[in-house]
Amino acid sequence: MALRALLRTSAWHLLVFAGSTHAISQDQITAETTSLPAWLEKVTIIGSRLDDLQGLWDADGRVRHTLAATDGDWILVRPDGYLSARGTGETSLRAALARLSGLHMR
Repeated sequence: MALRALLRTSAWHLLVFAGSTHAISQDQITAETTSLPAWLEKVTIIGSRLDDLQGLWDADGRVRHTLAATDGDWILVRPDGYLSARGTGETSLRAALARLSGLHMR
């Protein structure tokens, strides 16, 4: 699976779930995740093939089911592959990133 290959890198990853139950545009995802820290790589997990959405396609829903994620959810994955934080919406994402940014500045 392509997601496993991405998570093998030594970076932090932000998994953003979109596009399975309702239409969401690439512009909405980009707006919600702009100005991310340089140490964080964003991966959009999409549940259906939509023309304007780019990311990893979770055709059978296995990733969503395994991680208990729905559209609008995000999950931060540490470089060692463990989940660091999860939530829904930009406000909770910004709060989690603020806590982590303090660690990366030391």
